[in-house]
Amino acid sequence: MRRVSRGIATLTLATALATPAAVAGPASATHQNGLVNVYATNILNHNQVTVLQNVSIPVAAAVCNINANILSTQLQNNQWGKCPALSNSKQFAFVKYN
Repeated sequence: MRRVSRGIATLTLATALATPAAVAGPASATHQNGLVNVYATNILNHNQVTVLQNVSIPVAAAVCNINANILSTQLQNNQWGKCPALSNSKQFAFVKYN
């Protein structure tokens, strides 16, 4: 009887250890939709810096101090949106799908 219960315990443990590996593989390979990058471009020398990368629209909207619905509409219409909080006379900041 002890040999049977040890075999069941071993099988249960092996199944429990193999399950997360099987689940994590396909999830990491899926393409992420709806993520955006926030860029800042120097107006004088046109150097571009990535401020945020692969963030959701609400996160980018919070950083840019703009309503998420407005930013989403800008992205749908123009493929990029304005980022007024990071823009000034020396740099232009924008949000773009990655």
